[in-house]
Amino acid sequence: MVHNTQVMVYLRHPNIVTVMGAVVQKTAEPLMVMENMKHGSLFDLLHNTTMRFDGDMLMTMLDDIVSGMNYLHSTSPPVLHNDLKTGNVLVGANFQVRNSAYPAGPLLPYRVGCCCSVACCCVRCCGALLLLLLA
Repeated sequence: MVHNTQVMVYLRHPNIVTVMGAVVQKTAEPLMVMENMKHGSLFDLLHNTTMRFDGDMLMTMLDDIVSGMNYLHSTSPPVLHNDLKTGNVLVGANFQVRNSAYPAGPLLPYRVGCCCSVACCCVRCCGALLLLLLA
């Protein structure tokens, strides 16, 4: 976790939740300090019966998610999220979405052979997420 935090504090993008640091104590689990996202997770928002989303808003949210994933995949070395789902996408005050919940294990660079390309990996993740948004 310490290595992940050291990497993540330097990741800066409008569609990636800002990680400010971590609290590490010998007697407790490490805690990551992240920016506050007013509306919580996209999962919770989509399952809130009082909220209604039109197609334009959902497409804007999907565009934000893809933009954040593209940024992660374009870093050197590329960072793969490995757990993209609506519960790991947080929604801010203006309904801008940001990817969060980085993997607990070591951040592994993209490995040749795990997919045809980093872009293909992003399309697979975001295509699955689009199905969740439109369901």
